[in-house]
Parts: sequence; C-alpha cells; structure tokens
Amino acid sequence: MASCSRAFLLGVWLLLVDRDKAPGWTGPRWWRLVSGVSFGLAIASKWAAIPLLPVIAAVAFAWEVLRIHDARAKPAAPPDAEALEREEFWGADPERRSRLHSLANYVWSSPRRLWRYLRSILTQRRSSRTFQALAIVVTLLVLPVGVYLASYTPWFLSTKRYIPPRCNDVVQVGGTSVSRPKAGLALWWCDQREIFDYHRNLKATDDKGKPIHPYMSKAWSWPWISRPASHYFESYCIPGRTPTPCRPGGQVRDEEILGLPNPAIWWMGFFVALPVCFYLVVAKRDDVAALLVVLFAPLVLPWLVYSRPIFMFYMTPAAPLLALMVTHVMQSWRLRWGAVGFVAIAIAMFGYFYPVLAAYPLPQGGAFGWESRIWYGHALKGDCTSDKIKLFCWI
Repeated sequence: MASCSRAFLLGVWLLLVDRDKAPGWTGPRWWRLVSGVSFGLAIASKWAAIPLLPVIAAVAFAWEVLRIHDARAKPAAPPDAEALEREEFWGADPERRSRLHSLANYVWSSPRRLWRYLRSILTQRRSSRTFQALAIVVTLLVLPVGVYLASYTPWFLSTKRYIPPRCNDVVQVGGTSVSRPKAGLALWWCDQREIFDYHRNLKATDDKGKPIHPYMSKAWSWPWISRPASHYFESYCIPGRTPTPCRPGGQVRDEEILGLPNPAIWWMGFFVALPVCFYLVVAKRDDVAALLVVLFAPLVLPWLVYSRPIFMFYMTPAAPLLALMVTHVMQSWRLRWGAVGFVAIAIAMFGYFYPVLAAYPLPQGGAFGWESRIWYGHALKGDCTSDKIKLFCWI
C-alpha cells in the first residue's frame, strides 16, 4: 500500500513539473514519460491505483487544452524546422488532414519519419489537441499497462509458478487428451482473470450473516477510524514472558502492531480539510484544492460500492492526500501559528500512539497503558463484542 502511494504521488509530481515547464517548450517530454512509468509502478503495487489512470489522463489533457489556449492567445513564435516538418505531415487545412487515413503507406515508405513520429508522440509538445490526446493516451494509459506487464518478468521466467486449473488447455497427443498450460500472454491474461474473479466473488459474510474476517470494516466508517486492523498482538506476564493469566506478583504486558493512522491528521483531514477543499473549489475556483479532491475521489469512492470484504488500510494510498489537504487549507487561511500548533499536536499524537504501532511492551492498565490508547475499546465495548461488522472498535 505504501509503495503504491509513493509511486502515484511521484507520478503526479512529475506531471506537475511537466506542466510547469515553459509554455513554448518543444523539447522532449521526459517528465511526462517518466510519470507514466511511475503510474505503472503504482498499479503494479496495488490494483487500487487503476481508477486513477483515466482521472490522471483527463487532468493532463485539461492542462494541455489550457496551455494550447494560452499559447494561441499570444503572438506565435517562429517554429523550428522539426515543427515545420511535423506541420507539413499533419497538414494545415481540412483537405490535407483527410489524408491521414493513408498513414500506414506514408510510414512504410519512410522508416526515419516513423521513428520521429513515434518519438514525438512520447516526448514532443504540439499545439494540436488531437495530437496531445494521443500522446497522453500513450504515456499515461498504454505505458503504465506496459510497465505493469513488465513487472511480471520474474513470473514469465519462473518454472515454478502456480498455474490455475482453468488456465490449462486440453490437447490431443497421440490420440490421448492431455492438459497443458496456456502459453505466453494467454497464460498471463488467464492468471489476471483468475485474480479478478477471486476478488469479485469474495463474500463479506458467511451463511449465518457473520463477517468472514474480524477486522473487516465499512468504507463510510473510515473517517472516524472505525476499525483499524491489528497485525500483531501478544499478551504475556513478566518476569519471564510467561503466558497469561499471571501468577501472584506477575504483571501483564501487551504488545501490538495496530494499523492506526494519526488521529490528528486523519480527523482534521476528513472533517475539516476535505469539506473546506470542496468549498475552495466551488467558491474560489482553487486549482490546488480541485486537484487534491480529484485525486482523492478515485482512491476512496470505489470502496463505497464494493460488497466484498474491505479493510481500513485500503485507505493508505489516499492518506498522503489528506495531509496535503490539511496543509493547503492552512496555507490558504494563512494560519502560520495555527499550523505550528497543529504540527506539534500531530507529533505528540504520533509519540503517544507509537507503542501500539511498533509492538512496544505496555502495561495493560493505567494512564499510559495499552488500554488507554485503545480509544474505541472498553468505553464502547458493546460494539467490540458484536458479531456484526464493527464500527467503533480498536480491539
């Protein structure tokens, strides 16, 4: 999850760098190209990033349309020789543009121009909206899929990979039916379908209506940190690390690794920064707030409609966007000392919860014990003992 968020944030940053280059730049678009690679790494880490791709492509195209509009509003600069050659190829009038259907014949007769054409799709900046749409499709949609496919290189080379039963073909060898795995991309595609079908067919509850996993949660309950998943927990007695219950004179120690976000940042992000960003978009036409909201939506909204088991840590790729929203709101409101105070609270909150993030031994009770850090625990124990999907439970 963390690698997915890092990869897609890197891709967005690279795309912003590409956008902020000089409007008249006609050189290679390497920033956008590497951005596509980064988005490919994101979906290779987690399928949750897939809904981002069309959104990112639409945002990039909108930026290009605005850039083209601004460029046309200014006096045109003398084009370079390569730009003239491209304009000669594409044609400046409708009659010549109608000849594009003969592109294959044109390219076949000139390999050098084919290379230049393909290179321009990947790297060059033109004032044609159609051309930019094609370039964005290649760099931000096709290229990430290629990177995703390349991430399976060890799988393709392995001789010990698992072959799903449905990925075998029945062939006739000497009059006998023999089951053999599909070959090459056909096997890979079959494997992808098996993965997709597995997740699609998962059931959230068993025949008795009980959750199939104790740490399942509802996506609409994530804003108040309803059900963080516990990745490790052990309760023992000291001295000697003996099993509980403790003998007379012994003391209980609890260790836990809880998938808990920083409550200060999380609650500030969901209940203050996110609504304010919506307000800034609608009332102030704030571009930064709009970008953050647009990126946040495809990472969170799909989980609201899933019926399969979902967990709160699925929000991990979107968590950095909450922090960025908080930062942007404070910057917009010019809350310098407020920002300093909030950062201090967030750091203190991290220090307070660090023991249950890193399996630090804690006494079970007391003001600074394990129970004091489980805010949705004994105070709302009715939910923690429920046989339904829990909405207020950190145990």
